[in-house]
Amino acid sequence: MAKNAGAVEDPRSGRDRRKTRDRRAPPLSTKFRPPTSKAEGPNPKDLQGKKKISLTKIPPIALLHCAHAMMDGAKKYDCYNWRAKDITASIYVDAAKRHFDAWFEGEEQAGDSQVHHLGHAMACGAILLDAQETGGLIDDRPLTDRSKGAYARVLKRLMLVEQEKAILEQEKARIEEERRAAAQRQRRHRQRRRLKTLR
Repeated sequence: MAKNAGAVEDPRSGRDRRKTRDRRAPPLSTKFRPPTSKAEGPNPKDLQGKKKISLTKIPPIALLHCAHAMMDGAKKYDCYNWRAKDITASIYVDAAKRHFDAWFEGEEQAGDSQVHHLGHAMACGAILLDAQETGGLIDDRPLTDRSKGAYARVLKRLMLVEQEKAILEQEKARIEEERRAAAQRQRRHRQRRRLKTLR
């Protein structure tokens, strides 16, 4: 019996491969309805996620340096030691300031740990925050009823002083510029009068 022209025989079954393909079930994806979403724009998960704290706003490089400092602290004092025993606020503020000052004076890494000074400063802040939120902070800040809000008030007053100084400097510069422009106009006027006299 003559075979159909163009037939592709399966070597295992001897059947025409084209007919086998024709009898196959359609892809599963065609049996389901396309996905739907109640959101008019972004994905619904995006809408909820935008309402939460975004951890991707922290620069990963800063986290690396902070983690490096925390690793150094774990070797020296044990991991999460500030949760085992309460810590004193001023000790960590002093440490952070020393690291900031050292970095500001051009030193990148601490000599004893080889950790970046700014990473150490970040670690101090992280430990202070964690201790405060978990109730392990000995708060020895020199606070009184009279001192509360004083820093913000003084800062605002000094900023106003600097703003007034800047306005005065701008006014002086404007007056000086006008004086120079007037003097230049007078010189040009005298030059024109001389030229007319010579003619």
